[in-house]
Amino acid sequence: MFRKFPITINPLFWLFAAFIGWTFTENLTGTIVCMIVVVISLIVHEAGHALTAKAFGQDVRIHISFFGGVTLREGPKLSLWKEFLIVLAGPAAGFALWGFTIFLGKNLPQISPIVYTALVFSYFINLYWTLLNLIPVGPLDGGRLLSIVLESIFGVRGVKAALYIGVGVGIATAIFAAYMNQIYVAILFVLITFETAKSIKDAKLMTAQDRDFRLQELFDSAQKAYQNNQVDESLKLFDQVRRKSTSGILHYSATEAMAQILKNQGRDDEAYNYLKDIKESLSTSSMPLYHELAAKFGDYPEVVRWGHQVYQIVPTAQTAYFNALAHAALAETQAAIGWLECAMQEGMDVTKHLDAEPFDRIRSTPEFQKFVQRN
Repeated sequence: MFRKFPITINPLFWLFAAFIGWTFTENLTGTIVCMIVVVISLIVHEAGHALTAKAFGQDVRIHISFFGGVTLREGPKLSLWKEFLIVLAGPAAGFALWGFTIFLGKNLPQISPIVYTALVFSYFINLYWTLLNLIPVGPLDGGRLLSIVLESIFGVRGVKAALYIGVGVGIATAIFAAYMNQIYVAILFVLITFETAKSIKDAKLMTAQDRDFRLQELFDSAQKAYQNNQVDESLKLFDQVRRKSTSGILHYSATEAMAQILKNQGRDDEAYNYLKDIKESLSTSSMPLYHELAAKFGDYPEVVRWGHQVYQIVPTAQTAYFNALAHAALAETQAAIGWLECAMQEGMDVTKHLDAEPFDRIRSTPEFQKFVQRN
């Protein structure tokens, strides 16, 4: 079975497994036994996902990360009912292992202390973790199942509704876990709920076109072409996605990808125009590029508008200097000086760049002259 899909384990996972084992048993032997049970349980759970996806013609691999497992899939896009079965197969495998644990406990003639520890821990972890995993919050299987069901009924609105429901359920679960003194569970659901809440921003941009399998496959083809250094082909495919989608996440992602490619080719003016068309929907990763190009082409009100936000994302001397340029061009002396000082703190020798034309607007002001004298 394992030859059909590779399994990789992050070395840090063993620290997490050891922590769980020690918390449960408080002895070395028990910790090792629990670590083995944890990794077997995770692999069985993910194998449920993987084997089902394999049956539907997808290529799969299992990766055990620091906090848990994930089944990575590639291949043809699947219908919602197949996706539902793939997601459901993970918890089903967990419950099956829980049932097998009960069977062994009742039918083994003699049980040594080590086997007893393994059975008790397996009973606990495969029941408790599987039930937690079915809570309808974000990336958990329960959240994914809810999203699939609601999408099948309401379309894209269902996907968005599932995220809002997930945030509410996640908050309630964290509060209840804290009330029951399950601190680790409470912390886990706070983190999961936070990630779910961040996804809502992207979901607001989602349209029905984002669920179009043909457009998704076209976007994937564009990404693969770029990864294979087929830059011109990827640019053409991204442009097809952008034109066919007209709005939504695929449209914005394709446009941002095109802008980055054009920037790499030295076609900055084209890149800037593409980003300017979608500036209200820019992803965090594309904001610094838009900010840089706005500064290059003298669109200083845009530089100022995005300046603080971009600096939070990329707190570099260059970002601060672009902000200083923009504020100087708008005759905002104090703000320009503040950003110049910020650039200096980030390691830039700003005295070499003060001859830029935008600083002419504030060069004669007493505040700027004092700044120059100080430096």
